[in-house]
Amino acid sequence: MAGYTRASSKREEAIDVKPRQEALDHPAFVGTRSSDVNPPIYAADAPSEPELDPGRRWSVDARTFYGPVHGFAQVPSGGNPGTTSHRRPKLNEIGIDDAFGVDATGGYDFGNDRRNRLTLNGQFITASGSNTLEHDLTSQAEDFPAGTHVDGSLDLYVVRADYGRHFDLLGQSVASDTGITPFIGVGVFHSNYDLTGGGSHASRSFTKPFPEVGVELTWRPRSGSPFDLTARVSGFISFDDVPTFCNESLVASYRLMRNERCDITTSLGVLWEQLDFHDDQDVSNHLRFEIGPAVVVGVGIRF
Repeated sequence: MAGYTRASSKREEAIDVKPRQEALDHPAFVGTRSSDVNPPIYAADAPSEPELDPGRRWSVDARTFYGPVHGFAQVPSGGNPGTTSHRRPKLNEIGIDDAFGVDATGGYDFGNDRRNRLTLNGQFITASGSNTLEHDLTSQAEDFPAGTHVDGSLDLYVVRADYGRHFDLLGQSVASDTGITPFIGVGVFHSNYDLTGGGSHASRSFTKPFPEVGVELTWRPRSGSPFDLTARVSGFISFDDVPTFCNESLVASYRLMRNERCDITTSLGVLWEQLDFHDDQDVSNHLRFEIGPAVVVGVGIRF
């Protein structure tokens, strides 16, 4: 009997195990086993932090620059002959050899693809110096004999507003990121010229609007890189009573910080600018100012 009992128990276990296994494999029980309820979690499967959105719409950049200058300020009185020396005084003959400037630019990217861009730029440049004249000088009907010690200054205020459209130059299969932004806009400049010495004083101010067209080329080693290099060229053809203001720059920028709210960047580069204005009087007012190569240093924020 004992032998039968053991054999009978084995048969009962065989009978019991099979239905239990089939029951666990039934669709109603799928996912209820511990291996299904709590699957193992590996480091590779851990959720990553969400990537910060690099598509900022607003930007503000502030820069300073310093460099050598050249030019002259021909300023007659009423356009009459004999009231100004031809293309004088030259800036260097009144002791103006370099200039300091500040520049602020605000930008807004719009459209579904954020490829349209509006920018507003303001710039202030100041240059001053003193020197003893080597030759007789007449400016705005004021005479400054040779040997006169003079103090001179020239300040420029420039405001520009532009619209540009960004285009990619390289396909997605290329690792680097290169884009071009042609733009068009308008600007206005205001200048203050002042010369004092030997009891004489000459001064003149101009405020004139001007058109502007240009292109900006930006390169990054790869998409999303914190480093970029931007080359910009702008200007327009000068004609009577409409000044031309040209700008050429090459600036490298590096992103110092990025968070959910903004990007902070710093920049270093080189700048050249040329302003030329003359009117249609018998003896024209003629102002020419050139700066460069000037060293540019700045900071920026994107948000």
